[in-house]
Amino acid sequence: MKKILPLLIPLFLLLIIGCKKEKGTVIAKVGKSTLTLEELNSAIPLEYRMRVSPEDKKQFTENWIGTELIYEKAVKEGTLKQPEVAEQIEQLKKQIVINHWLSKYTYDRLFVSEEDIRNDYEVNRGKYNNEIKVAHIVTATETDAAEVKKRLNNGEDFGKLAMKYS
Repeated sequence: MKKILPLLIPLFLLLIIGCKKEKGTVIAKVGKSTLTLEELNSAIPLEYRMRVSPEDKKQFTENWIGTELIYEKAVKEGTLKQPEVAEQIEQLKKQIVINHWLSKYTYDRLFVSEEDIRNDYEVNRGKYNNEIKVAHIVTATETDAAEVKKRLNNGEDFGKLAMKYS
């Protein structure tokens, strides 16, 4: 779990941003922000969910609480009103919107159906006629490989060497 913890922290931070409405069992609350069990579980990628222990979930929850407390303190002290912070937030908003649009735009246009692939293959079948024959000799040792290479360079028959060494 220690290996996946660093991978989950960015996801956890995204979860914090999305915590607006209570939709389920509240497991933590800081000020107006709440963390539900459902939000916690959805922040964990599917491939890791079976390996995440209750202790790991407790750690995530504690991290969320700590992050929320720091965020509230920073907001209370006017950090959001600082010009450089406001500019960074605006840039992040733009990047999120761009990324979202690009992923939707490219997915919608890059999806190729199996039927389209088959049709393209049939139309361009002549382009796929390049046939390459490959043969190799597998040796037990590097010494044998060096010997085979030497003998091939001297003009010996590939087939006979393949029979002997492979």
